[in-house]
Amino acid sequence: MIRLLILLGLLIAGLAAGPMLMGETGYVLVALGRWTLETSVVGLAFMVLALLVLVWCLDWLVRRLARSFGSSRSWFADRGGRRAHKKASKAWEQLWQGQYGQAGAALAAAVPHAPLPDFPRLAAAYAEHKAGDKAERDRLLAELEQPLAAPAMLLHLGDLAAARQAFDALADGLRSSKAGNQLAARLALAEGELALLWPHLDSLSDVERDHYYLPAFQARAQVAASEGLASLSRLEQVLDRHSRQNPEILAVLASSYAQAGDKAKGLELLMGAIKREPAPALLAVLPQLVGHEDAGATQRQLLKWHHKRDRDPALLAALGQLSLLQGDLREGQRYLEAALALRDERQWRQALAEVLARQGDHKGAVELYRQLA
Repeated sequence: MIRLLILLGLLIAGLAAGPMLMGETGYVLVALGRWTLETSVVGLAFMVLALLVLVWCLDWLVRRLARSFGSSRSWFADRGGRRAHKKASKAWEQLWQGQYGQAGAALAAAVPHAPLPDFPRLAAAYAEHKAGDKAERDRLLAELEQPLAAPAMLLHLGDLAAARQAFDALADGLRSSKAGNQLAARLALAEGELALLWPHLDSLSDVERDHYYLPAFQARAQVAASEGLASLSRLEQVLDRHSRQNPEILAVLASSYAQAGDKAKGLELLMGAIKREPAPALLAVLPQLVGHEDAGATQRQLLKWHHKRDRDPALLAALGQLSLLQGDLREGQRYLEAALALRDERQWRQALAEVLARQGDHKGAVELYRQLA
């Protein structure tokens, strides 16, 4: 508006300056009914310019009054907000001092006036939890604009049952979101339910994922084995290439197949991996999957594949266990003693003690059992 008035003022001043410089004032007659106005062009220009200045002054006055009225109205309207803000400031002090009941009520009263309502709601819920009023805490958390914040706060407060209930009540889209997966992983870790952690491992950091991958898979495999072979097969299918080549993962999977009642499937999976590389984790599981009838054939297969690895303690121990399954105590003793000479393992020493006891060498068995204690 002010720019337009200045532009018009300059234009009118230019029109008035022309006749003045030429020494001609000009003549203007304005007649409206009985009312007439006689003046010069220069005089008319000054009158129009004065009118523009008057219009600008009126515009400024109107805007100033409107702004003053709006400020006054907002001042009166926000009077309750200022009172709530003062109470909230005092409530923070009470919260730090441990006066949780009073702080919770004051913070809850400040929610309608807060620019971020969830912030005082969470603080009020924390105060009510500390005050022991779980019903009020849950009411405040149910009103949060960010639903994931409710189970996250309950997890922080250590109420795992309420956190799990709040998380399970969320919509599927929220639970499957990135933030939902991260919260689910943290909740599973806090509960110690590693089977529930398995689907959410990718939401953890690389270090945490590597740390929890095997125990989470073990827990999930146990659940799948109890559910049946179909569930266990689906779990095997979701494994990536790296996991399928991991001896510890394969050993867990083979044991789970045996637990589900399909030892043949577990043994097939195990023998294929042992043929490539007789890893200790695989060899440790092998005796659990082999029966008396298959022990001899399995032992001959191992010797055929890895007859040059006569200094591998895990392989020697597995051969000893297979000999015991066939009832050949002397051969089993020889293999176990050779394995213990290369590496001392508690389970091998215990197996050797049982062999000695079965052969009547009670003194040797007692000595080994004493070493185990």
